[in-house]
Amino acid sequence: MSVEPGRGATPGSKEPRGWTEGDKALYSFFSLVSLGPSSWSIVEYVLALAGGAGGAWLEYNNSPQTESVTRVAASMIGVIIGAIVGGLAMMTRSFDTQLLKKLRRIGVKPTEFFGPFLSVIFLGVLSGICLLVISGIPVCMATGWRTFLGAVTGILTLATLAALLPAMGSLIAYVDFLEEAAQVPDIE
Repeated sequence: MSVEPGRGATPGSKEPRGWTEGDKALYSFFSLVSLGPSSWSIVEYVLALAGGAGGAWLEYNNSPQTESVTRVAASMIGVIIGAIVGGLAMMTRSFDTQLLKKLRRIGVKPTEFFGPFLSVIFLGVLSGICLLVISGIPVCMATGWRTFLGAVTGILTLATLAALLPAMGSLIAYVDFLEEAAQVPDIE
């Protein structure tokens, strides 16, 4: 983070002096991503742990299927991230002036609807990085490290898939919200 004279936070803001535009954007992104224990369902935990066990097993046994599993997982993660970005684009398109006025009146920020989707993107990016690393691991690397990386990759990959369930639930809640907002008279 670079500090430039004359730049800094406005009085009362949460950001430190010297934040760049990229720092501010990253802070905004992470303020909406929720990956804490209270935001996960038991299904997500079970699937993530199963993914970790599967990834660790594939790497520990130096399984010949590791390469094909990695290719399939990388393709799925790419499709998921693309679909989520497309879904976010459609959601933001529905924010017309009247809906934004209604949201402001009841004290809801429009970006609050994006949390589950951004969490999927974040998990997907981490998963993609791990899949890239795991695909380049040499066979001569210590089994313990390969097993650990396989477990982390499996956890992140299946956590990304499992996180789609709450994201779809959030989309349904958003559609219900739009229907309710349509029943409220427009604000002048």
